[in-house]
Amino acid sequence: MKKEKNIIPIFFSVDDNYAKLLTISLHSIIKNASTKYHYEVVVLNTGLNEKSISLIKSLENNKFSISFVNVRENLDRISSELLTRDYYTKTTYYRLFIASLFPQFDKILYLDSDTIINGDISELYRTDIGSNLVGAIPDASVQIVPEFIEYVEKALGIKHEDYFNAGILLMNLKKMRDIDFEEHFIDLLKKYKFEVAQDQDYLNVLCHGDVYFIDESWNTMPLGEKIENPNLIHFNLTFKPWKYDDIMYEEYFYQNVKEISLEKDILEMKASFTEEMKRIDLLGGEKLKELCLKEANDEKNYYHLFVEDVHINIIKKILKKIVSTFKNAIS
Repeated sequence: MKKEKNIIPIFFSVDDNYAKLLTISLHSIIKNASTKYHYEVVVLNTGLNEKSISLIKSLENNKFSISFVNVRENLDRISSELLTRDYYTKTTYYRLFIASLFPQFDKILYLDSDTIINGDISELYRTDIGSNLVGAIPDASVQIVPEFIEYVEKALGIKHEDYFNAGILLMNLKKMRDIDFEEHFIDLLKKYKFEVAQDQDYLNVLCHGDVYFIDESWNTMPLGEKIENPNLIHFNLTFKPWKYDDIMYEEYFYQNVKEISLEKDILEMKASFTEEMKRIDLLGGEKLKELCLKEANDEKNYYHLFVEDVHINIIKKILKKIVSTFKNAIS
């Protein structure tokens, strides 16, 4: 039985390390959300401690219900196939199981927990994405970093302006179920491993050409030119105000931190992030750029193995049809 139209489902993926950040993000959603709707918040995980659950659950009210769903069984069947690097964890893959796990929903909103939401989240959810698989926002970092641009275009075969960030997604679950999206993902996972952006790359290649692009104010990142009053701030990559000073838009983060009395916890988290950790973190960013260039120029990258051959075969079929038509015309 489908959920009523006044219910807005919002999904997060989290482990204990990000529980406080999810709580901050969720607080920012709740205080700015329209009261016309009921919000079902679902926290995907593979096991959270009672302290994390209690902290997140403390935000529950008569308009926001919060539940926790363990996806360990789903993850275990492909766990050996999954690659992770740097600060990424396997939690990023959880979103790929939402369609099959939640048949009661035809459409959901997925959010990363390193976000602050200043706008009314119901406005984002109510965006009409038509029959597209996902509604998403072009990845701002890919639009301005030369190495990322080269990677996306040469290794994935996607125009950089069409490459989306998977941290904020409207997901058309009905269509995903209709086309067996999860099985397509698992099939590709067994054939090819993306090292640069992991599940985000899988989502981009599998959804390519089937994406509705949403206004960029719903996925504003701390890079480039600062904009006024962003609807949603996404502290992605190394732009983390709980690790570094002077991060663009950090004032929005700390305002929400203070409102739920987590300032002491966040400052402790920041103090524990040592200079050596910062050095490794920043070095990881440079290594990522190197990896992008390496993959872009690899003759066995995804584009060469899967996309280029398709294009060549299409051209061959067109030429064959032209030749056949010409022969029939002169015979």
